[in-house]
Amino acid sequence: MTVVAEILKAKPEGLVHSIAPTATVLQALQSMADLRVGALLVMQDKAIVGILTERDYARKIALMGRTSLTTLVSDVMTTAVMYVQPTQSSEECMALMTQNRLRHLPVVDDGMVIGMISIGDLVKDIISEQQFIIEQMKHYINHIRSEIPGTHAHDFIFVSEKDSRGTIGQPLSLKSINTIFKIISRVLGFHLH
Repeated sequence: MTVVAEILKAKPEGLVHSIAPTATVLQALQSMADLRVGALLVMQDKAIVGILTERDYARKIALMGRTSLTTLVSDVMTTAVMYVQPTQSSEECMALMTQNRLRHLPVVDDGMVIGMISIGDLVKDIISEQQFIIEQMKHYINHIRSEIPGTHAHDFIFVSEKDSRGTIGQPLSLKSINTIFKIISRVLGFHLH
């Protein structure tokens, strides 16, 4: 299980992208475009006072007839900012984002903002973990296959240990193993090709 601190280490930039509440929305949008991010923390004296996201712009500027040139960030930012700690798991973050329909979470440690994670960061981490599990399963199966004399890729392999009576498990064809992999992949939420 990956924790937030590990996800932050994997990000190319370790910066916290922020803007002042007195900036205009246009300045914030330009900053987001330049940084290629979908949200900025709104900071005042090193404290989080809000978050401004692309969703805030779409719903609170364009749809309400305001202009980004004259509207201040403080007028449209989301003030109830949820955050996570570096010790929290990616699964906890994903649950928090899903339950609250969030795409970005600031990471706070001892009262200091140390980064921000996005839904994209979490998806990337989960895919990486699943690919690792798949590779480990393939390695395990290939190892078992190599331990049974006279077997080839198209032969049968044993996939279970001796049971309580000392009987070796039943051989399974590769078709059966592929079916098992497909079931496991559905349960874990990924696809095998």
